[in-house]
Amino acid sequence: VLAADHALALHDTGSASTLLAVAARHAPSPAALAGVQVRLAELAQAAGHLEDAEAFCDLALNWYEGESDPRDAIRLKRMRILVRSRRGHGARETLDALFALVDEATLAGADAERASILLVASQMLGRLGEPLAAQRVAEQCVEIAERCGDLVLLFDSYNRLGLALLSAAPSRARELFARALDLVVPMGDVLRRVRVLHNIGLLESSASRWVEARRSLESAVEFARTAGLVDLWALASLNLGALLIRMGSFEGAREALNEALRLSAEVQQTEVQLISTYNLGHLAREVENHERAADTYELVIELAERIGQSEVLAGALAGRALCRLALGDVP
Repeated sequence: VLAADHALALHDTGSASTLLAVAARHAPSPAALAGVQVRLAELAQAAGHLEDAEAFCDLALNWYEGESDPRDAIRLKRMRILVRSRRGHGARETLDALFALVDEATLAGADAERASILLVASQMLGRLGEPLAAQRVAEQCVEIAERCGDLVLLFDSYNRLGLALLSAAPSRARELFARALDLVVPMGDVLRRVRVLHNIGLLESSASRWVEARRSLESAVEFARTAGLVDLWALASLNLGALLIRMGSFEGAREALNEALRLSAEVQQTEVQLISTYNLGHLAREVENHERAADTYELVIELAERIGQSEVLAGALAGRALCRLALGDVP
């Protein structure tokens, strides 16, 4: 386990995974084995190996659900809900599971864990097109994190609230992201550093500060690629591709979006696959390949309906309508 820690400090996730697998084979007790399984679940989640992450959560829960302190079991259940969401479970179904788990955390008096669950709930509310509810829940998380004094939770809360305020209050979002970056750099936590760099890229892009946005997103891609964080690599590539469309760099956009699509398919990241395909539809429309764009939007509509992504569904319907109009199909 100590060797795995050293490997992670060097961002060598492949070696860390191998070392933890050896540790699991030599675990001297069920409790020690469960602890290693939790580490394996976290590592698999960070690397985008979602099926493995869910399986390790299930194995560890066999031990922790029998313990007198329910906090470790609640933490694992939260991780499992998040993994299932990323594998394609509907946003409403995920939200229901999260609020049920909030009740468990409240009964256990686990404030920090309750905030961590609410962070995911805020993300799901944003996906469902409920930005005010997403912001309200994220504000709760910041309050709890500041009261608890947990720096990791505080980073996550600043980052999530900044994302919720991206359109409504960009200046406050910029301040929150700056605070989050100040917290994470001394930690040496590359996963969280990639997350906040990615979100700064989104903020700068929405403000049409394209050079700054490109710099942040390219940094996020590079950190994620180096550390083997496939899911974050896919997400940053997706948003870099979307930015490059706006900048008129169509070949670069195609490369970034196809990379995002390949990586997200590799790790079964349904939402990133959806939005990558959506942006490939935009790209085809920008270069006036309207038939291809319309067919691409049709694929997006089917998947968006299945996973409950209402904003992308609306955009794809509008995009397909514009393509039909350009092709003379007014009805």
